[in-house]
Amino acid sequence: MEKDKNTVQSMKQLLIGLLVGVITFGLFVGVYFVLVEPVLFRDGAEQSLLLSMQEREERKFHVDVGTAGSELLSPTDLENLIRGKSSYIRTTTIHRALANTNVAQLIEFFNKSIEVTDASLLHELQDATIQRLAVVDPEQTISLLGKVSPKRRRVLLTIVFEEWSVADLDQVVKYGLQLDDIDRLAVLDGVFNARFDLSKTELHEIASQLGHKQRMLERLASRQLYEPIQNASDAWHKLLTDYGENPDALSEVQIELLVHIATTWLDRSGVDAVQAIKDSPDYTIKTLVLERMLDSIGDQDPQQAFDLLNGLREIDRGLMTRVIKKWARIDGLAAFNAGAALADVYMRKPVQKDAIEIWGVTDPHSLLAALEKFPDEFDEVKNTAFGHAMRGLARTDPEEALNQLHGLSDEADRARITEIVVEGWSEQDPKAALQWVQYEAVTAEQEFKSNLQSIVLSKLTQSDARSALDLALSLPLADNGIGPENVVISELAKVDVDAALSMLTEVRNQATRESTYVSLGHELIRAGRSSQAIELAKKSSEEVQYGYLMSLTGHWSWREPRDLLNHLEEIPLASVKREAAVGIAMSHKLHVALTKEQRESLKKYIPEFYWNKL
Repeated sequence: MEKDKNTVQSMKQLLIGLLVGVITFGLFVGVYFVLVEPVLFRDGAEQSLLLSMQEREERKFHVDVGTAGSELLSPTDLENLIRGKSSYIRTTTIHRALANTNVAQLIEFFNKSIEVTDASLLHELQDATIQRLAVVDPEQTISLLGKVSPKRRRVLLTIVFEEWSVADLDQVVKYGLQLDDIDRLAVLDGVFNARFDLSKTELHEIASQLGHKQRMLERLASRQLYEPIQNASDAWHKLLTDYGENPDALSEVQIELLVHIATTWLDRSGVDAVQAIKDSPDYTIKTLVLERMLDSIGDQDPQQAFDLLNGLREIDRGLMTRVIKKWARIDGLAAFNAGAALADVYMRKPVQKDAIEIWGVTDPHSLLAALEKFPDEFDEVKNTAFGHAMRGLARTDPEEALNQLHGLSDEADRARITEIVVEGWSEQDPKAALQWVQYEAVTAEQEFKSNLQSIVLSKLTQSDARSALDLALSLPLADNGIGPENVVISELAKVDVDAALSMLTEVRNQATRESTYVSLGHELIRAGRSSQAIELAKKSSEEVQYGYLMSLTGHWSWREPRDLLNHLEEIPLASVKREAAVGIAMSHKLHVALTKEQRESLKKYIPEFYWNKL
């Protein structure tokens, strides 16, 4: 009996021991998988390994770079130490090297930094040095920047004011008031970059004190681009108020922000947003924003851009033209058909003509094929479309364009289309076009051939004036004795009057030279060189002089009457002076106000009979 009790007791102890063992083992396994195994074998192990490698990497490079009691490495030694290392390692190494230095060491280090050969590393070393110095003595730090290039000085100044503004904002603003406008921008940028705690009102106040309100608007706009927009309508109208009524003063980032807000508004409200933007008071700003927004939409989905405009109470003709032309570059037929769906019936044909103009440039063959299917009521549009298609065809396939010309039976149509073909051809191969005009053009009229010749020379002058002049000089004189080089000089004068004047010595005769004077004279006046324009008249023959001066002063008295008044005495012909004075007096009555003294000075040129009528 006692033996049985002992056996039972032993069994109980065994079971309890097994149970404790199982529980202990379970706890061990749990601790292992929760705490130990992740560190050794899972992602935690990888992280631990990376940290270990990073520590070894740091220990490898962070040796004797700036601990207390040790000598600061030279900039070139530090350059060698960090070359080829990651951005993190470079940054931490530099800052550790500079951490326990005094002002004298930092100044010496900065002055020696010019010995660093790698420009990128030089900038990193200088930035960190100036940042460290600015914490200790910002004014002395600024004094170190006198020999730095203007561009780098601006960067380093901004760093100084970033650190300084955190320590003493009021002192920074007070110091900034002593600086010139350019350095004040660095003050403003430093404050903006470092003081995220300041409200917009506080930032605007600082900008106002420093005289750079516009700069702060730009900086805030760049920040706002990345902030969520709660109410696009409110944001839009607030910006219009902030930016005022001078769209020319807007920077690119401000325009970008307006477009960003407008696009967000559109995404949320559809055509109602476009209508609200269009109803905004400032025409220039709203048009600029809508243009950019619709351009962006049109690149992805021209139909959507068209529908947005077509859904407005009043369609903007300029914006619709912009959208249709962009669409026509992608699909001319679709853009043309869209024009027929315009809500404004009076705008349909003009918009379809816009589509055709671009369609002819991008795909003239498909436009020519489509013309055969146009209904009869589109005869006017068909004529316009054929011209655009032929111009585009001449640029890419002049032989086919010439074949199309031969198929035209109407003389007037053939002459009109011939000019179009020659102009388009001249944009790609002016010499080939000129050769065709000279030797193959089917026309017996010398005047028409000269006109075609002028078209080619004008186009060539726009790309290569020297070649155009040489080519013109190789051509025969016209029946009136004037050489085609006058076309080159007149065309060149529009963009470079001095170069055009220099070509006068190369023309073949006086008649050709004088035929360029009207073009040259007008361009000289436009350039503010009126006396030089009058000098050309003095070099002309008597029969040319009067016509030239009358042409010159007629335009001159309307556009720049005060300038003409100042040069009246220089005009060599009394009859022209009289007519010019009358023109000045008429401009006073119509659109340009003269002073009483200026008007009285005209009396000596105008007979009393005429004066009383004026």
